[in-house]
Amino acid sequence: MNILFKKTRKIILFVILGIPGALLFVFSSIIFLIKIFDPKVPTGNFTLVVLILTGTILTLVGLEKLHQWKYILVFASIPFSFFLAGLVAIVVTMIGLPVLLLPTTALLIFALPYFVNKIVKRHYDKPDVAESNHAV
Repeated sequence: MNILFKKTRKIILFVILGIPGALLFVFSSIIFLIKIFDPKVPTGNFTLVVLILTGTILTLVGLEKLHQWKYILVFASIPFSFFLAGLVAIVVTMIGLPVLLLPTTALLIFALPYFVNKIVKRHYDKPDVAESNHAV
């Protein structure tokens, strides 16, 4: 019965907090990056940062990873990768190589968060770190 309760709680947390938090995070990040490249967007920076942080925390709670706070680095790398992809897209367009536009931006958007996630996961998979996290 205890295992059923834990699995049910995990599913409920994921559906109620994890998914909406991830959506809030992604859409707020996209609007924030649009605002960086086009300052005419009427949304305030502070509001967007609060929404991004709220989405991050909701997602971590929904995934039951809030005690593993270094996963915040993975979330921070996502808007940063979008920002870098935007800069690379501008440079590639200015150079006149539109053929490289899709591969370079796609690589930046997906590779940076992927590698940050691998590094953070490797950190928490260490035996001494894993034992200290289970004690919390």
